[in-house]
Amino acid sequence: MRGPAKFVTALLVGSLIVVAANRHEDRTAAEPPAAASRPSSTVDHDSAQPQEGRSASARVGSKRGVDPKQPAEGNQAGDKKPAGDRKPAARRKSAVKTEPASGRKAAVKTKPVAGGKQVAAKKPGRSKTVALTFDDGPSPYTPRILDILRRHRVKATFCLLGNNVGGYRKTARRIVREGHRLCNHSRDHADFTSLSRSAARANVRQAQARIRNVAGRGPRAFRFPYGASNAATRAVVRGEGLRILGWTVDTRDWQGPPASTITRRAVRNAHPGAVILMHDGGGDRSHTVASLGDTIRRLKGKGYTFVLA
Repeated sequence: MRGPAKFVTALLVGSLIVVAANRHEDRTAAEPPAAASRPSSTVDHDSAQPQEGRSASARVGSKRGVDPKQPAEGNQAGDKKPAGDRKPAARRKSAVKTEPASGRKAAVKTKPVAGGKQVAAKKPGRSKTVALTFDDGPSPYTPRILDILRRHRVKATFCLLGNNVGGYRKTARRIVREGHRLCNHSRDHADFTSLSRSAARANVRQAQARIRNVAGRGPRAFRFPYGASNAATRAVVRGEGLRILGWTVDTRDWQGPPASTITRRAVRNAHPGAVILMHDGGGDRSHTVASLGDTIRRLKGKGYTFVLA
């Protein structure tokens, strides 16, 4: 009986060992690996978070190379305000200008250009204007000058001598009718620096009265013959209510140069606001007449417009 008893005992012990081993394997298979339940220490937690979940201070800090955990600029260590009450750090101004608020005017006016960008509108500079003036008329050349001016639709200023207007009533009135300006050029082209106050006053008044009687309108400006004046005679002219008219470009047409020379002097020396001096009386003015059309065309070609002096 000892042999069968030993065999039965050994069989029972082996069965128990197999059962125990199977239970251990079942528990081991049910548990997840230890490494799968723990994140790796090399994972970047900030980059793993979605951008929408990051705070504004963290985004700003990461762009500037600033630790987002540090307090914002302006918040000192001694600031006792709770974190929720602190104002965010001042932001840098953007390179792109914002549009002005509705109903407010922009500080600088802009205009669109190619590409959708805007640039500040430039302020308009001094306009390119020029004034033509004619001295010592009226004369037989004045109607021809008026014809050229009308053809080119240009207005000019005529500085008349009181002693000349009586024989050119029709011409004097045409000057006014066609929109040109009258100017008193004295009675007899005297040098006013040699006149006394009373003589200068009498000269100006006599010329003013004669021009008004003939042309039907009195001048409001006075041009000194030769451009010669002094403080006393300038005071006399202003006392008569007249504006003193000078010039900035002298064509010296009174010397009788060729027409091309007169034109060249006028055009070459022209500048914005220029007052050009020519003559329609006092001698042979055929070269002045011949030059006028080309002078006007060339000045217009340079962008000038004509105004009254």
